[in-house]
Amino acid sequence: MKILIILSLLFTLGCDDQIIEPETEYKTVSSLCPVTSPEAEPSLIKFDGLERVSKVTRTSAEISWTHIDGLHAYNIISVTTVDRKIINTVLAPKSKLKLKGLTPNTNYKILVRALDNRGHIDTNTNVVEFTTLPWPSFNNQRSLAFSGAQNITFGASKDILTSDNSTVSLWIKRDREFKDDQRIITFHRGGSASSALSLGVNRKFLEVSFTDDEGTFQTKTKTFDFSDDIWHQVTTVIQPNKFSIFIDGNKFLSINKNLASFGTHPFHLASYTGIQKSFIGKVDELAFFDIALRSNQVKELYNNGSAYDLNALTFSNTLTHWYQFGDQIADNSSNIEDNIGSISGSPLNLKNSDFQVEAP
Repeated sequence: MKILIILSLLFTLGCDDQIIEPETEYKTVSSLCPVTSPEAEPSLIKFDGLERVSKVTRTSAEISWTHIDGLHAYNIISVTTVDRKIINTVLAPKSKLKLKGLTPNTNYKILVRALDNRGHIDTNTNVVEFTTLPWPSFNNQRSLAFSGAQNITFGASKDILTSDNSTVSLWIKRDREFKDDQRIITFHRGGSASSALSLGVNRKFLEVSFTDDEGTFQTKTKTFDFSDDIWHQVTTVIQPNKFSIFIDGNKFLSINKNLASFGTHPFHLASYTGIQKSFIGKVDELAFFDIALRSNQVKELYNNGSAYDLNALTFSNTLTHWYQFGDQIADNSSNIEDNIGSISGSPLNLKNSDFQVEAP
C-alpha cells in the first residue's frame, strides 16, 4: 500500500518583506503495514515430497511419491551446494519418474515440489540423496559361442528398447556358411512370438524381417558374407518412419517404414523364439542406446574394428543396457549381467564352457 503525504512549506525571502504562498509538495512512501499478497501463500495441501529412490543403475534411477487429490503437477528439482534447477515436470496423477542420462558414480540430491490446482506451491524440504553405481572396470577377453540350440532372453521387447529413437548393436563372428535362416536378434510385438523386428543370417545374406505399423509383415535381404571368420559389428538404428542397419561402421541398408510397437514377448538373442531359427556363431558386446545414433557415432562405436570401453564414448550417457558375455563376474550359464541397467539376460541351454576366450 502507498500513502500520500502532503507537505506544506513556507518560504520567506529577505530582500523585500513579503510572504510567499505555501507550496504543496507530494511524496509517495511505502506503507508501514503492507497487505499480504495471496500469490505468496503456500499450498494448503500437505505434500510430503519425494518418498523413494529405487532401481538405481549407473545412468538412471526411479523416483516416486504419493499423489494427493487437488495437486496439479510435480516439479523435479536437482539440488546442489550452490544452485538448484527444475529438471522435469510431471503432471498429476503420475507419481513416479525414471531419471535418465545420469553420470556413473555420482551423488544426486532430488527435491519434488507440488503445484496445486490453484497455482500454489508446497513448501516441503524433503531432499533425497542417492549415488549412481560406478562403471565396471573394462575387460573384454571373452565372448559367447552359440551352437544352434540356445538363446538368451532379456525381458519384454518393449522394455529393453523404450524410445522411438534408439539403437541396438552387437558383434558376431562365424567361420562357415549355413543353409538355413538363423536369427541374431528378435524384437516381438504382442504377447506371443511375432516379429516386430528380427535380424538374421541366411547363407550369404543378411535377412531383415519386420512388421510395420499397419500390420504388414515384410522381409528384406541383402548380400553380406559373415562366414569369413572375422568379427563384424551389426548396428541397427531405429527412428520414426525409418530404420537403418550398419555393418562395421558403414550404412548397409535403410528401410523407410515405421515399425509396429514392441510387445511383452521377450527380446531374443540368437534365436527367433525358444530355439527356433537358432544362431550358430559367436556373439559379444550387445549394447542398447536411447538415441538414434548418427553415422559418425556409429563409426565411433565401431572403433576401427576393435570393441572398447563404452564408457569412453562421447555419447555414453545414452547407453541403457550393456552385456559383455563372460567378462563380468556375475556372467554364467544361468545369468548374463547388465552392466548399465537392470535387465539381466536369462540363457537357455547354455553351458559355462560356451564362454570363449576370444573377443573383437
